[in-house]
Amino acid sequence: MSVSSASGMMNPPSWYSRKKALVSVTAILSVLNGLAYVLFPGFSLNLLGIHPDGYGLLITRYYGACALGYGILLWQIRHIESGKISQAVLRSILVLLGISVVIGIMGLIEGVTNQCGWLFVGTDLVLSLGSLSLLLK
Repeated sequence: MSVSSASGMMNPPSWYSRKKALVSVTAILSVLNGLAYVLFPGFSLNLLGIHPDGYGLLITRYYGACALGYGILLWQIRHIESGKISQAVLRSILVLLGISVVIGIMGLIEGVTNQCGWLFVGTDLVLSLGSLSLLLK
């Protein structure tokens, strides 16, 4: 949160508060995505225009378990102020979501997913760029 200074101007949020917000949002979205893929893999993929076989449902559940675990981990460490740990967390978000953007775009180009895939690509892009921005400061 921004704090008002004596002059009445709002101070910009600190690096730590921006990092905490980014990690918190990433954690929440990861948990929600993970739960959807673990509990409702067929429905989740159908929204993207994908009609998986048994193997596709199994892999989707595995992915969901990974996303759920990652989200819980991020949620648990969102308050940590250590510079080294924060940098490691931000790098992991950048790598995971940056690669996800590339994979998502490939799926869209190849016609594997429908236009709803842009929602995932856009969200992953915003979060990965936010992470990169914090890493460069």
